[in-house]
Amino acid sequence: MRYTKKLLVAAAACLLLPLSATAEMQSARLDAARNIVAAVNAKDAAMYARDLAADVVVTMYDGETRLRGRAEVAANRTEHFRRHPDARNELVHLVEIDDRVVMHDRVWLTPGQEEAADIVEVFTFTGDEIVRIDVLQPSSLFASSPER
Repeated sequence: MRYTKKLLVAAAACLLLPLSATAEMQSARLDAARNIVAAVNAKDAAMYARDLAADVVVTMYDGETRLRGRAEVAANRTEHFRRHPDARNELVHLVEIDDRVVMHDRVWLTPGQEEAADIVEVFTFTGDEIVRIDVLQPSSLFASSPER
């Protein structure tokens, strides 16, 4: 399982590296993805949901729909921030391709956590609003995290 995770992250990173110059460009879409990272670090659910369409859909890489709608995402993030008040994330790669932004970020749920979890999100846009988020993350990411 660990090998599969590393392989998937490496494959995603390899796809992003040739396009890394694009990551330096400024656009509302790239800013929306950066805002999500900033919102996690600020523990601000409203900020997290700011650029989401009212009917946004959040799915996992396996196709399972986890959340529907901006309000449900905001409520989910509020609960997540309550349960993981020390969580932080760091942007690794960010690239805009057509109507999508691909983001690779690293997440730590606790201050003492040495190894971060790698996560890849694909944000699909209509105009400047995020209408879909596809998430690839380790299935064990929240398995051993403390409940609060």
